[in-house]
Amino acid sequence: MLVHTVTAVVAFAGAALSAVIPTFTQAQIDSGEAIRQLGKIAYDNAMARAAKATSGCTKDKVKIRKEWRNMTLTDRKAFQEGITCLMEKPSRNKGIAGAKSAWDDYGVLHYYQTPYVHNNALFLLWHRHYNWVLEHDLEDLCGYKGVFPYWEWGLDCGNINKSPVFDGTEYSLGGNGEAVRGSRPAIGGAKPGSGGGCLKSGPFSKNTVNIGPNTSRTPLAYNPRCIKRDLNDDICSKMASIRNTTDIVLYASTIAVFQSGIQGEGVRGDGGRNFGMGVHSGGHFAISGDPGSDFYFSALEPGFYLHHGNIDRLHFIWQNLDWDNRQTISGTGTMYNSPPSPVSKLADNMGFEPLHRNITIGATMDTALFSPTGGLLDRACLGGPEICRLYDRCRRPETLYVSAEQNDEKGDGSLLLARYRACANIPTLARLSSEELLAPYIQQSVQKHLRLAPVESEVELSLQQITSSVTDCLSSTCRSARENEDCYDNVCAPVHIISNSTSPNLVGINDCLWNICNAGTGALPWADADIVGIGVFSSYVMQCALSVILWVGLALFTLHRHHKPNHPVSSKNTHFASWIDLLLEFHKAQCYFSGTLMIAVIVSNIFSIDLVIAFLIIPLATNSILPIVFSYFLLVSYRASSSAIAILTTVVYILSSIVYWILYSHLPLSLGMTRGDMYKRFRLKASSISACGEYSGLAVCPAVNPGSPEFQEGIEARRYLRVLTPLIWGWATVVLLAMLAYSAYARVRGKRWRVENLEKMVSRPGLLDVVFWATSVIFLAGVGMQISVLSTAIKLGMVDAMGWSFGQVVAVTIWIPPVLEYACGELKWFFSTEFQTEGREKDDRAEAEQYCPVADTEQ
Repeated sequence: MLVHTVTAVVAFAGAALSAVIPTFTQAQIDSGEAIRQLGKIAYDNAMARAAKATSGCTKDKVKIRKEWRNMTLTDRKAFQEGITCLMEKPSRNKGIAGAKSAWDDYGVLHYYQTPYVHNNALFLLWHRHYNWVLEHDLEDLCGYKGVFPYWEWGLDCGNINKSPVFDGTEYSLGGNGEAVRGSRPAIGGAKPGSGGGCLKSGPFSKNTVNIGPNTSRTPLAYNPRCIKRDLNDDICSKMASIRNTTDIVLYASTIAVFQSGIQGEGVRGDGGRNFGMGVHSGGHFAISGDPGSDFYFSALEPGFYLHHGNIDRLHFIWQNLDWDNRQTISGTGTMYNSPPSPVSKLADNMGFEPLHRNITIGATMDTALFSPTGGLLDRACLGGPEICRLYDRCRRPETLYVSAEQNDEKGDGSLLLARYRACANIPTLARLSSEELLAPYIQQSVQKHLRLAPVESEVELSLQQITSSVTDCLSSTCRSARENEDCYDNVCAPVHIISNSTSPNLVGINDCLWNICNAGTGALPWADADIVGIGVFSSYVMQCALSVILWVGLALFTLHRHHKPNHPVSSKNTHFASWIDLLLEFHKAQCYFSGTLMIAVIVSNIFSIDLVIAFLIIPLATNSILPIVFSYFLLVSYRASSSAIAILTTVVYILSSIVYWILYSHLPLSLGMTRGDMYKRFRLKASSISACGEYSGLAVCPAVNPGSPEFQEGIEARRYLRVLTPLIWGWATVVLLAMLAYSAYARVRGKRWRVENLEKMVSRPGLLDVVFWATSVIFLAGVGMQISVLSTAIKLGMVDAMGWSFGQVVAVTIWIPPVLEYACGELKWFFSTEFQTEGREKDDRAEAEQYCPVADTEQ
């Protein structure tokens, strides 16, 4: 039997028991007698602790897991039907094309998390909670009431096809795959398996795998196919035998050796014991097939969970043989520490969204919540109770939510998480303590903090203030979020997170935290609409688009003249001059618009701008450079510029460059900071509000999961800003300097800035013509990059697509005057040539100009 000790909050009293481990003969190890005795010792130790618990995981709440063959046939059938039920429930993943069912969700989560939960500190405890999440989904979504199973591989090595797990009967998880000639084992050196094709009988033989494999170009695309298995006795016997299972428990004295040995990382155990390629790989590849041997999508194989149930069983036994010394983890948060990452701590977050709320590593192992030292309240303090004074810290949001990360100081958020947890519990603990309802050992743990409460006449007020600080920030954070539909009368509404004026509702707080901490970018407020509102954003994109359209028009005029040099030019001259006038007016509008924006940024104390504003304004700075230099390049190339235009362009360029480089200095990582740290600080600063003391309520959420789409989008947005914007600025700078030099040279040589004749405008020496077209192509690529940079606001979810306020509508109208003037001139020409006689043309032209003045084409 196996005690289920996954995520319950446990409050065991007294010292944990350490076991005296017997000495076993090799025969006892190989027969399974040794692991049975070790399991019994671990079980007794765990139950002895549970018997002393007064809350949390008490003895009456302990769940027992069973090996598959020890389950009743009814439970086996119900478990298998529960998995089938999940295969028919809708997916909870939004935007994943291939995820069609709740079962597919497990494959998506494992795919995203694989690099962060294998061959590192999280491996054992992440998979422990992963199985727990499935257990509760089976119960909550599909009504399964039986025990959760595991599969002891060693009992079936040598005759795996006859295993009750895979014998193909109605009480199994399906049979082997069809025999495929020439199939190769998943591990080199092993003998081939006995299947390889689609399941040929039993449960799941009619079901499909919808996503994967990992070798696909689009692993999460919809790709329905049969479930395949390739049961392999040779791998099972060599890597997952009873001897392998027992050795890892007996000869690993530290968590580092245990987790490395179980995963086959080449580490040797006590006495030089060789763990080979590890029982973890052995169990997986004993099943093999598709998705069974797919490192990323193996979770879509139903046998995966029985296999990892046995891994967790071994971990449980190993822990409970020496509980006091086996409550630790070892390693970092990335696979083989690549890329290098910080050493993992019990307070670090593990990601399970959207299947379940994220949870700390320690929550899957912590059984000392109210230990005499290092308990719930002690963890919230850097010093002793007299220095910490939790009562005072919890009363005011500016001291409760103070975040080292948000203040750009060194920290990982773990102290703030511990402080919030303590503050949320203080009112309840104070009430229970005053009524003498706490167990003695809990009373001893918390009283050293509670005795520092205010004088009795102020206790009631202080508890009200603590309750307000703990709850107001969360409800306000929810209401200020962009996805806040449930925040006014549900979930985070005060009525749901406050029991009374002096006591928070801890269940409601957990529900609220689950809601806002797993909302991704939906938990952040919209960006300042004056900077990146939907109208402003659309205006920036229109600016880039108009630059390209104007270039296309000029290119067509030029190509037309090159191909038809003898064609009459009078009408073409009229259209071309109008197009040049449009370019000129558009260029002026750009300069005034961008120059005004850059001046506004500078006078708003640019040196105090934080990371969030830097992320938003950097794209605007480059948008005030590239399209403007592009249009100036076109004006100079077609000899339609002037000294005034050159000065205006240069001034705007200088203003934009000053803003750009000052803000760009915010992007490099500080010494010791990871990309995850920077994105977390972005989130905190973007969501800071007055109800949290100008800090962020999201600071009490666990760290952003590095495998989540939100994190990846944030990293990609920063990469765009870090890599693309210097390229954009550099190219625009080179071209602007060249155009200014060319214009100065032309002026010295006495050439006119602007000419009227079409042939003179479009005619350039051969080398200059090549330079013009090459430069134009690079500019077009630059415009594409600039639009990608502008899209960072979209990637970060900062733009409210429905926020068309008065100012947003005005923002898109800035480009209308030059376009309208051009259209009016073209319409005037059309009507004057199509419907008027040659004799009246001159009079009608004068009349039309009274209503629609034409821009002067002379300088």
